[in-house]
Amino acid sequence: MMKGFGSFLEQLRGSRSLREAAKLSGLSHAYIRDLELEKNRSTNERIIPSPDTLKKLSAAYNYPYKDLMTMAGHLYQEQDTEQQVDFTEVLYAKIMTDHVQFHLGSPGQQFNMHCDLPRFHELLKEFEAHSFKRLDTELFVNIGRIRAVDWKAGTVHFEPNISLRVSPLRLNKHQSLILRSIAEHNGTTLEYNVDKKNGLKSAIQSIFTPSD
Repeated sequence: MMKGFGSFLEQLRGSRSLREAAKLSGLSHAYIRDLELEKNRSTNERIIPSPDTLKKLSAAYNYPYKDLMTMAGHLYQEQDTEQQVDFTEVLYAKIMTDHVQFHLGSPGQQFNMHCDLPRFHELLKEFEAHSFKRLDTELFVNIGRIRAVDWKAGTVHFEPNISLRVSPLRLNKHQSLILRSIAEHNGTTLEYNVDKKNGLKSAIQSIFTPSD
């Protein structure tokens, strides 16, 4: 299920009260709130809405059922292995057992590419050519699309409401590259200072105004 899917459902509900949404969908207002919080408040267990529940919410909120199914993880957009991928639009890719899952620049927008071993090796070369870095065991992230980083928590932020938890160790390994990319996007430069206490080099962003 897409991270933040519960918050997305709450946004779809909009100004409607929980009881109004319950009347429209035929679901209980308590269950709708559980879905928005992504957990059963009685047991504290994570919940994923069923296809039947999503169909009711789709009708109630007038939102495409297929899109909700995709965001909830019940359905995946498929892409032919021969079709070209626009890597500049990909935020990150997950390597699965028999396919690669590409996540794009909108919440829940993704597609799968089934590929054999030769095609997989070709993808690895394309990842490298397009500045993707391996930030977890089977996770490749487009460094150029990162807009902010929580180094301590190991979280990278892309577009608004799109973030991803990664391995802090591998994240720090590419710290300089990531900071340069963020600086370039924000129109800033980097200055490097030495931490006298730890003897470690730290990168500090400073505002840079290009000369006319």
